[in-house]
Parts: sequence; structure tokens; C-alpha cells
Amino acid sequence: MHSEGSPLELYLWYLSDYPVASEEMIRRCARMYAENAGVDEALALLKQGIALDRGEKGKPYFPSLPSLHFSLSHSGQYGVCAFYRQPVGLDLQIHRECNREAIARRFFHLNEYQYLKEKDYIPFFDVWTAKESYVKYSGAGIAAGLRTFSVVDGHGLRNNLDGVRLIHHFNSKLPDNYSMCLCVGGAADTEIGSYSILGIGHTFGRSKEM
Repeated sequence: MHSEGSPLELYLWYLSDYPVASEEMIRRCARMYAENAGVDEALALLKQGIALDRGEKGKPYFPSLPSLHFSLSHSGQYGVCAFYRQPVGLDLQIHRECNREAIARRFFHLNEYQYLKEKDYIPFFDVWTAKESYVKYSGAGIAAGLRTFSVVDGHGLRNNLDGVRLIHHFNSKLPDNYSMCLCVGGAADTEIGSYSILGIGHTFGRSKEM
């Protein structure tokens, strides 16, 4: 579907304006991406209302457009969706009140638990979104086991896990009480193309050096 130079794009919106996880929202983002990428054939198919199915683990996809990869997430007042020519996994979390120590001890890898303990659990949601985005990328789902892999190493949050890039920080302009992580396959020089608030027409930010 995409040319080699097609950027990865994120679409960000307010949940008060658009319901999240609806089929129509996925289709709307897909049409915007195909139009921005200049892929007329894919755009024509999307406008025709081609089927949107879900895989065995619940991950949505377009059977007629196997090279159109996307991932959806929502938390707090925001929804966000990522599109790219390679598989992607995206997770967004608002920093809410919870027993961080108990959750980390029960569900996280030992390396992650020790890392968070040393950091007084401050980067808890950075670790959480990294783990969630990775299982979304793989399509395995949480049932595969969050304790079977670690998104941290001796230097902190990992930027690569088994050949998959983990992007933790970019110019999304989200409030400080949100964490977001993107997992993406493909070349190491992946460019984040744009962040758009749907329906408002305002550019949220842009980052070329990831």
C-alpha cells in the first residue's frame, strides 16, 4: 500500500468529540492516512466501506488492505490511533491512582519491578504503556503474559526489544499526567509524520528525529 517514504502518523482526538474504539473512528483515521499518503486505490476501497474484521486476539484489521497497519488506544480525555506501513502497537494511559507496587510485583517482569522500586514507582505508567504497546504490536494480547518479557534493562527503558522499536518520548503535546508508547517494526529511522486533533484542524506537533 505505502511507498518506502510513507511516514508514520498519529491521530489524536478528544473523547468528548468522538467515541473511541468505534468502527467509524477507525475508518475515518484510515481514510485520512490513505489520503495523506497519496494512495488512491486504498482510499477508494476505504470509501466503499470495505470490511473491518478482528483477529483471534481482538486486534482490528482490514482484510482487503493487509499492508495497512494501525493501533488504537484511549485513556482519560483522549483517543489516539497510529498508522504505518509496518506493524505498530500503541498505548496511552492517564496517570491514575492505583497500588503501583502491588501491580508491578504481581504482573511485571522482575527487572521492571526492581527498576520501579529504585525509582519509587514514578515511571510506573511509562513501563505500563511500553508493555501494553508491545503486546498490541505482537497481537498476542495480555493473556500471553506480561511477566515473560522486560521493557527495561540496566540503562532504564529499552528502545529496542527483539528488533522492535519502542518510542517512549516524542512531541505529542499531551499533558504531563499521560504516558504513551509506540512499538513499530521496520527501519530505525522511522519518522513520525503528524499528530492531528480530528474535527478541529489543529496540528498537535511534529517530530522527525526519533
